[in-house]
Amino acid sequence: MTGLLWVLAGIVPGVAQQGGAESVAPKPAAQIDLSPLGFSGLSRGARLSGTANISLDFLDAGHVLVTFNPKKLFKRLPDCPPTHNDRLMHAMVVEVPGGKVVKEADWYLHDTRRYVWPLGSGRVLLRRLNQLYVVDSTLAEKLVLDSRKELLWVSVTPDGKQIVAETLDPAAKEGESKEKARVRIEFLDADSMAVQRVVEAHGAINLRGTSSGFADVRPAAGGVWLVRFGPAAQDRINITRVKARHSPNILYSSANTVLVGRCAVSGNDYIVSAFSVTGNHLWKQHWSECRYTPIVTSSEDGSRFAASTLTIPPANAADGDRETEGDGLEQTVQVFDTAGGGSVLSIKAKPAVLDGLNFSLSPDGRQLAVIEGTTLDIHRLREMSGDERTKYLAVKADTPGLYAPLAGQKGGAEEPIDISAVSEDAVAAEQPNAASSSSAAAPEPAKPSTVGMPVVPGSSAGTARSTSSNPPALTLRTGTQVVALDVVVTDSKGHLVKGLQQSDFTVGEDGKPQSLRYFREYAGVQPSAPAAQPEKEVLPPNIFSNHSQPAEPGAVTVVLLDLLNTTMADQAYAQSQLVKFLKNKPRDAQFALCTLANRLQMFQGFTQDQNVLLAAAKGKKASFRNKSVLESDAAPISIEAGKATTKFLPDLDFFVQSIALQQSEARILDAERRMFVTMDAFAQLARYLSGIPGRKNLVWLSGSFTLGVSPDMSGSNPMLEGRNYSDNLKQVSNLLAEAHVAVYPVDVKGLVTDPLFTAASNDNLSPISMQGSTPTGPAGPGGSIPSAGAGGRRTVNTAVPIAVMQDQADQFGLTQIGEHATMDKLATDTGGHAFYNTNGIAKAINTAAEEGANYYALSYTPVNKNYNGAFRKVKVALAGKKYHLAYRSGYYAVDPYAVARPTKDLASGLALAAMQQGSPQSRQVVFGARVVPLGKPRLVKDAPASAAKPAKGKRKGESGPVEMQLYSIDYAVTPTDLRFSPMADGTYHDVLNFMVTAFHEDGRLAASQISQITADLKPEVFQDILLGGVRLHQELDVPAKSVVMRLGVEDVGNSHIGTIEIPLPVKAPPDAPQVVKRSMPPIERD
Repeated sequence: MTGLLWVLAGIVPGVAQQGGAESVAPKPAAQIDLSPLGFSGLSRGARLSGTANISLDFLDAGHVLVTFNPKKLFKRLPDCPPTHNDRLMHAMVVEVPGGKVVKEADWYLHDTRRYVWPLGSGRVLLRRLNQLYVVDSTLAEKLVLDSRKELLWVSVTPDGKQIVAETLDPAAKEGESKEKARVRIEFLDADSMAVQRVVEAHGAINLRGTSSGFADVRPAAGGVWLVRFGPAAQDRINITRVKARHSPNILYSSANTVLVGRCAVSGNDYIVSAFSVTGNHLWKQHWSECRYTPIVTSSEDGSRFAASTLTIPPANAADGDRETEGDGLEQTVQVFDTAGGGSVLSIKAKPAVLDGLNFSLSPDGRQLAVIEGTTLDIHRLREMSGDERTKYLAVKADTPGLYAPLAGQKGGAEEPIDISAVSEDAVAAEQPNAASSSSAAAPEPAKPSTVGMPVVPGSSAGTARSTSSNPPALTLRTGTQVVALDVVVTDSKGHLVKGLQQSDFTVGEDGKPQSLRYFREYAGVQPSAPAAQPEKEVLPPNIFSNHSQPAEPGAVTVVLLDLLNTTMADQAYAQSQLVKFLKNKPRDAQFALCTLANRLQMFQGFTQDQNVLLAAAKGKKASFRNKSVLESDAAPISIEAGKATTKFLPDLDFFVQSIALQQSEARILDAERRMFVTMDAFAQLARYLSGIPGRKNLVWLSGSFTLGVSPDMSGSNPMLEGRNYSDNLKQVSNLLAEAHVAVYPVDVKGLVTDPLFTAASNDNLSPISMQGSTPTGPAGPGGSIPSAGAGGRRTVNTAVPIAVMQDQADQFGLTQIGEHATMDKLATDTGGHAFYNTNGIAKAINTAAEEGANYYALSYTPVNKNYNGAFRKVKVALAGKKYHLAYRSGYYAVDPYAVARPTKDLASGLALAAMQQGSPQSRQVVFGARVVPLGKPRLVKDAPASAAKPAKGKRKGESGPVEMQLYSIDYAVTPTDLRFSPMADGTYHDVLNFMVTAFHEDGRLAASQISQITADLKPEVFQDILLGGVRLHQELDVPAKSVVMRLGVEDVGNSHIGTIEIPLPVKAPPDAPQVVKRSMPPIERD
């Protein structure tokens, strides 16, 4: 289950005083005299009567709609009964700030109640008695509702999408008073007038609400009031409980936020608390004295709201500060940021208007219009800061407290930019003028999952960042890239060469010289300073992130113990050699330890602590209990068993041949599977290590791995094809090189003797066979070795043919050459060094770590701008010096901005390995997430097969009831880690996969979900993404006994991925009323 959210961050609740931001009365940017336009002002009675005698609404950033009673004679309609309070209201569309009237009309009304409400997009709703009209900016009217019942009450939701209409219920008794009669309240779609929801009540209640529901207030003992919200009377969420002298006021500051205003129990304060409609507390303030209910209106996007409050001015106020003689009221109009409650502007409106319809906020929240007397004042408001906008986007996404981590803080080490990084020739494009362009509407929810694409340069996953008032400029990439190289220089004896200068190096690409634009020498691991370590980032409850800000780590090394491609005997030796090395490792060098069996698993993360590393290397996770899946451990048994059979059944020699052919086929399939698992592990490590700055070293302790497999040396089955995996190795090598990972393969077999000459083979090889004598019996089929005599020793009649021995020797030689060629290829392509035919594995690891810590970082901009996907060879040279240089051999010039083909398959590609339990955490895509349990665990009868083991008495594939826990997951992704491609139509395109997996204690997959979104964003929407981050909401049922949840975000456009692993169960946060709907929130204090 997924839901669409348009995006970002969170708010720290605060308490503030109203109006504290303004100490000097601000001057309006423009003033328009309305008296020449026919408005002579409101009389004292009209201002204080509470009836609707004036209205002011922004249609767009440059026009306002002003309506008023022109106080002129008009002809009463003959069919109007005497009970009607008929009047004529003059409407005019006025340019701001110029004051030109561009359209005007007269509206004939039949009562003194409110008659006009803003709908957004330049439209307003006009009520004429029991008829509703939609009026556009040209004052053209369209009848949308002609009610046969009296419209007792009308209001419009803050987003302008729904109209709330109260009428007497058809079942109401005739003659019953409106205060007691049954009332039908309908929420109508503003475009189609379709009924969205129906609420029944006893008596007119003048209901206001949002498109998602409405709030109500219920009394409790001790002067306590419970405020609830929901779409229906039976579907309520407890928002807050307050103590007040009388029922609190419910005001809506946006489509998804509610203000609860109340009179303090003691004193005369009016206290206002802001909440999201799901119960998240945002802020609290003390406003004016408790006497009149505030009037609230919001900007079209809900980012700001304006509130009008009435107070009695102090008795000692100067005469010039008092209202019109005898009014005794002072009207304050103040503009707030919806999410944080910060004051943007505060003014005094004179004279005061009781119904508060003399002010309006522009759709973008950048202008406030107020009618004072006969003057229309226009106040310019400052643009929202990045921090304010980010907070608003977070509240809009209903994820306060969740921030996408701040871009550019993955680590402190400076490093050259790689080929896949940002372009050198970036062009800053002007952002749309916020004052003149309307806010972009959120796109319709995608099916089956919906995502919000607002974005994020927030700070950390749980803390708001401080930013300037202007959001970052949009960067358009032109395709000129930067190639980075890490070069290790050694002399003829293998000693490292240090102290070289940039002028000593020359770089060429496909034979053409290149100009270096970056140079830095890294000379070994620097001793760690005794200064205190930085404090670990503390995130709010239920917030998780793969973001971190470590100090510059220098070179780091990952040791990969390959159990998949190493025989069990060699595994034990490799483990002992690893322990030997760690006992004498460089003091300040950082190491991480991984194993590769059926999947990649990091069993010890990066650390300098020798004791921790030794304990991990000696532990069970690094031992050979992870049995190798190599067929070579078991294959000889089958062959020897077949040969033994031929001693008793010589006519069944074909049996041995059949076994040999089957094992050839099995060997190919086994090699293919091991190749895919191994290559996927390297790809995963490349992506994981790319999040760490600087050069990284990968020491690969393995026993065998070849680029190809031949089907059968005898050629007995020409239909059985071999395999070659060179292309796969090239792709992985390039991925590792781009991530600045140098691979140091180490053959753990050490010095190896041909098996034909080992002690185990002596009994099967007689001197006569070595002399080339011809046996009297036939050779085995396919050149197989005839079995020995009854005594187990070779005789003249059972001697091995020289040709067969030569085939076996050739097979051994080819296999060893292939394995070493693979190691050499991977090392050469990534700038590392291969070690084989040596028993000093510990020394090889030490050499790899030392080389990896001493290198020169170079980068250049390619002269060739044609990124056609071809491989480009890179050559680095030292003028006049005969040194050995190790560096990446080249790169694939793939267009980094070509639109990638989307895929939505969790079981293939990167996602398979990255989403496994225990896989290294990747930070290529940095994101934060909030994980909250919804309700309590419940028994599910028809749970997925993966949720639990089959119950007793059940057949395979069946399971009994499983206790399941529903989790809510919200993502906030840093936008700078994503590749949005500019399209020809001006939009920005990307495809993202949001993935979640959960695992049982034994490592079995318990639950999974993937949501894919395709984004084609307009520039104004992309602007919000740069501020808030990409956000998505998911809900997933997980077995209650699951121990781990893993979250992942994959950018299909650049094949980057980010992951977070979270231990289960996750507890509900203490302040989450939306989670447990029946729980009582705490009583809020004054």
